[in-house]
Amino acid sequence: MDHSLWETIVASAWPYVYVAIKLIIGLATFILALRTTSKGQLNQMSPLDLIGNFVMGGILGGVIYSDSITIHHFIIILIIWQTLIITVKKVSQASTSARKVLVGSEIPLVIDGKFQLDRFNELDISISGFATLLRMQGIFSVRDVRYAQMEPNSQLTVIKYDEKRLSALVVKNGEISEDGLEFLKRDEAWLREELRKKGYGDDLESIFFAEWTEELDDEGNTAKGDMMIIDRSETETEQDREREAKAHESEARQQQRQANDQATQQM
Repeated sequence: MDHSLWETIVASAWPYVYVAIKLIIGLATFILALRTTSKGQLNQMSPLDLIGNFVMGGILGGVIYSDSITIHHFIIILIIWQTLIITVKKVSQASTSARKVLVGSEIPLVIDGKFQLDRFNELDISISGFATLLRMQGIFSVRDVRYAQMEPNSQLTVIKYDEKRLSALVVKNGEISEDGLEFLKRDEAWLREELRKKGYGDDLESIFFAEWTEELDDEGNTAKGDMMIIDRSETETEQDREREAKAHESEARQQQRQANDQATQQM
């Protein structure tokens, strides 16, 4: 093949190859972001996740059609954006107050059968829209709703009157959940007394979460209740799992060596 013809083919194909490389990098970054944040499904994503993906899509689209942005500039931009998103996530996980600002929090819409009109207006939800969300869960009358709240991922959680058990988180990441206490019609003094019964006193920092569950009688009154508390010392981190896995692996190797030694001695 003529050398000049080959150069012409390469020159004409290079822009498409360049775009393909950018697409591959963008796709790899998307997959990495989904895997590292464990957000494989849209219904698991928070508003922050959606914003992050939208902006990344905008970055990818803008870079693909811009010849002035080189591949290494593209990679640097993606690294900066992902670092920013990861930092914001870490801050929101470390602080409940920060999480409310950055990610959002549960918003009660119905408490003990009473509709919170200000919350409906805050979320711009009409009663028709609310009824539609109920029907999607197989609830066809608003009379059946004892409690309902909008989750940060825009999913509706509902507790009906005919349910004989109520549960609510009253402590989350070492901080008291005011919404949980409001749902249970309890106050902070009651919560601290229940925690003292469990041996925690005023120590909330060591509590990963605490959930109060109560059984109801036929009249809807509390028959019995109990507090479930998960201490931070009872939780398992990735480092703990790695150490445990290495210990099991080391034990398995030792058992295998012992089995090999015994087989050798019997020969």
